Amino acid sequence: MKAGTTSLAAALAAHPDVFACPIKEPNHFCRELHEAKIAFKAPNLKHFDLRQYLQQSPLPERHFAYVENRADYKALFKAYSGQKWMLDASTTYLTSPYAAAEIARAQPKAKILVVTRDPAVRAWSEFIMNVYIGVSDRDYCAALEREAAALRIGQVPLFERYVSASLYDPQIERFKWCFGEQNVLVAEFTDLVHNPDAVLDRIYQFLEIRSPEQKELPKLNGRQSPRSTIINSFLYKTGLKNLGGQILPKGIANIIRGIMYDARSEKMPDKFKDTFYQYYAEADLRAKPSTSS
Repeated sequence: MKAGTTSLAAALAAHPDVFACPIKEPNHFCRELHEAKIAFKAPNLKHFDLRQYLQQSPLPERHFAYVENRADYKALFKAYSGQKWMLDASTTYLTSPYAAAEIARAQPKAKILVVTRDPAVRAWSEFIMNVYIGVSDRDYCAALEREAAALRIGQVPLFERYVSASLYDPQIERFKWCFGEQNVLVAEFTDLVHNPDAVLDRIYQFLEIRSPEQKELPKLNGRQSPRSTIINSFLYKTGLKNLGGQILPKGIANIIRGIMYDARSEKMPDKFKDTFYQYYAEADLRAKPSTSS
């Protein structure tokens, strides 16, 4: 999460040996999220009807949804036509205590791709995103404490995963235990940014598919700052932001995005980093590789 996975998924989807799920992040194997009824709590899914979506042909591309039913999940791949790999790019699988085992049951020969990023920088990127969409206010100390309070009682945070999504070692070990170390590839965000061709070549070799002569890593889902946080938060919480993306022509949607957002970014304060690593150290002491199902 917040480590270039959208761009990487797009690069892989362009390969002829890969069939990408039209919903980039269906989050199907996260049992804890479905048990928490997250599909009914996510504001930007208010106007999304999965049944109506699945009746379309071809299925339009979406960034994410929470697809609990196995038959619905399989229906997302109905256009599959024999490619070597099917791609599900849900970032929640790394954090989930159940996903590794659930995926292993469904697809024991799966290969796992993980992108890691400097934990504090990744967390700051997520925090700023949550501020812009209204999940959090600008009090990052309170946000980090909310997450820590949930983790202390064994709850999986639903919308704020600053520390929990940055505890890479036990999460990666869970997948290695389920699939074998040879079937888990870990890449670094900075390598993906500064030397994408080399990272893509590693991934193609890992997947045993040919490396294209022309490789491209599109810059997608990069941080964009809303010119009005209040308006952006309102559109997100009411589901109108997602609805507009569904019903507006792509050209008009892009014009509106250009009006509402710019490319400025907010620098991470040193105090955020210090506070983050205090909570990170606390959570890291409790984190253990889990193979429970």
